[in-house]
Amino acid sequence: MCAAQLFAFNSQVANLAKHLSAILTATYRYAIGDVTGAELVVSPTPLRDIQEVANLVSSGVATREGVVGMALRSLGVQEDEIVAEEERARERDEADVKAKAASTTEVEARAVAAEASAVASEAAAEAAGEAASEAGSE
Repeated sequence: MCAAQLFAFNSQVANLAKHLSAILTATYRYAIGDVTGAELVVSPTPLRDIQEVANLVSSGVATREGVVGMALRSLGVQEDEIVAEEERARERDEADVKAKAASTTEVEARAVAAEASAVASEAAAEAAGEAASEAGSE
């Protein structure tokens, strides 16, 4: 099974597990008469090979958010915690993009300032050369 097929399969298993958990919880609450809010959660462990997962992200087949969820599910983390972690990962990614954009802008500003300084230095040297040649010709 190739990495893309493995990812698709694992995603489907996770999706089925989520729905199965909801059905089992509802059935349990009905059968037992539980009003405490107990939940039954099916936690499959779909993560098989970390290198394949890394390849999925680097090739663009999977997003980092999707991989975070898959990895946390494989560890048995509760769904609400996974959703919260996926949101934190998305916020970190957005912050990284903003930081890179700010750093690029800063680098561009420095380049423009350096170019302006070089032009000013050339103009000053030219003016000094012209002044010296005028003074020498007098």
